[in-house]
Amino acid sequence: MKFISIIALAFLLGCNSPQPEPVEKIQLQAKKPSKPVERPAVEIKVPSPSDYYLSRYESKFDSSEDGTKINIELASKLINGVVLLPGAVFSFNKVVGNRTKERGFVDSRVIMSGVTQIGIGGGVCQVSSTLNGAVIFAGLKPNKWRVHSTGPMKYIKPGLDAAVAWPNIDYAFTNTHPFPIMIKSGVDGGDLFVSIFGQSTLKNKTIKLTSWSKNGDRFKVRKQTLPWYKGSYNKKIQDGKNGKYVWVKIESSISGEMTEFTHLANYRPAHEVWNLGPEHPESDNYKGDRL
Repeated sequence: MKFISIIALAFLLGCNSPQPEPVEKIQLQAKKPSKPVERPAVEIKVPSPSDYYLSRYESKFDSSEDGTKINIELASKLINGVVLLPGAVFSFNKVVGNRTKERGFVDSRVIMSGVTQIGIGGGVCQVSSTLNGAVIFAGLKPNKWRVHSTGPMKYIKPGLDAAVAWPNIDYAFTNTHPFPIMIKSGVDGGDLFVSIFGQSTLKNKTIKLTSWSKNGDRFKVRKQTLPWYKGSYNKKIQDGKNGKYVWVKIESSISGEMTEFTHLANYRPAHEVWNLGPEHPESDNYKGDRL
């Protein structure tokens, strides 16, 4: 079994005094001999990132929405300072953990079953999406990447959003560079930024994104009866949005080596949704004469 000590990791990152606080050694779990060993992400405290800047991606959010702001700030703080050795795998769900009120996450707007509603941890997906942008422009390729069920999202280029949900929907990538990298993330007002630094620079790095799209299925109108509304209550709670297919092609050139891959974002339609009272003529519980 192999161990990674904090002193060795600090030496790889080129960190000088002051030395980081002692951290317990991390035991690497070996996999089947036929497959390469995946080393987990290592989160440590270091005085500063490396001198080599690889990428930065930014997105904006409405800082007046307190719940969204709190969740974005907390998730951003949890991924900030994570160090990945060469070959190490970053898992958003493993690093950020379960989004619960006990851990500081709060209610905000989330997308569930194609409908925007209030749920715990709303806004966290903006952090994973902004991280995805930084990962791609650092010359890395995601291992697990799923867009939202409806979209595109307003805060990021169509096709680049990365949905996450505990515990089944994850965002992950591997550090395929031959040197350690560090994630730096933070919030300034209504701006979220994620940067990636490395121990070495990437010579002649060029990342090119091209995208194209076509229309998907049209949205439908859904009307749901809610017994706690009185009389003929009738209110639209969500505008409809047609589905869309977006292809994103990422072409990378690093030190003369060319790679490319294409990612398909299949956004399903967001249906128009109305809430009805039990006495509304279109309600399932209506007992009067139909129009």
